[in-house]
Amino acid sequence: MLASHVGTTPTTSTCIPNRYIDKIMGSPALFATAAGMLPRTAVKLSDHSPLYVDFDGAALLNGNSSPIICQQARRLSVRNDLIVAKYLGYAIEHVNYHLMETRIDRLIKLFFEKNRILSLPMKCALFNLDKQFVKVCLAADRQCSRIGTHETGWSPEYKRAGSLVSYWKYRLRNPSFTGDSISRKLGKDAGLESWEMDRCIFADECKANLTEAKAWLNCLTRDSWQYRAAFQSTQADIAALGDSKKKLGILKAIRMSEKSKRAFRRIAAALGKSKTGLSRLIVPTPDGSEAT
Repeated sequence: MLASHVGTTPTTSTCIPNRYIDKIMGSPALFATAAGMLPRTAVKLSDHSPLYVDFDGAALLNGNSSPIICQQARRLSVRNDLIVAKYLGYAIEHVNYHLMETRIDRLIKLFFEKNRILSLPMKCALFNLDKQFVKVCLAADRQCSRIGTHETGWSPEYKRAGSLVSYWKYRLRNPSFTGDSISRKLGKDAGLESWEMDRCIFADECKANLTEAKAWLNCLTRDSWQYRAAFQSTQADIAALGDSKKKLGILKAIRMSEKSKRAFRRIAAALGKSKTGLSRLIVPTPDGSEAT
């Protein structure tokens, strides 16, 4: 088929010269619309060059050809707007950061410029791009599994307040009063600017700022359950899509999950750093002794 269409016979079809052992045979009545041999780099883990022949499907099947239709497959769908926004936001952010669309457009342009042939470096770039895209998709999936309907929306403010208390405690213990890399990290977590941290601060100012930071942290802690309940109610309402019965079920699941987490935190605190498992947990008995 190659000889009848191209007019010449390849000298070899492997990596060894003068070794033409791969052929495509067909009836003389068949007319090939295209035929040729691709370089060995077009396939992976092979020392043979791929051969190809294209036919007119209508002529080959006496006009009874049908268009190629992809097999129907079940597609997973998500109706939760929170999950969709979480997935798309993470995926689009990383696709733009790694310039994936620009890179694939460049490869497509080179593919057409080189007569529809991908060189070995181009193939490696395409495979690496595909692997990177799969990693981004899997990472986006993991982000959706930690959507966090049980977390408070004001937790960043609460975290900054706690970091501010830690910052002023550290600066109070610092004998140089000028700060270091640790204090700058704590201050950055607390939302402080560089000009607020990179200066000499004496003990009296540290104590005054520490007192104010503790008062603000206590204020947030005192109202924490109100903020938490309001945020959970809003998140459960969004996830339930307006179904009040489903919303109550979601809130109940959140409370049970938090109760289970608190129980395991108590167990972890009792175990300490031993990592010996629950079977060796020491529990005090009513008579004052300890049972394992």
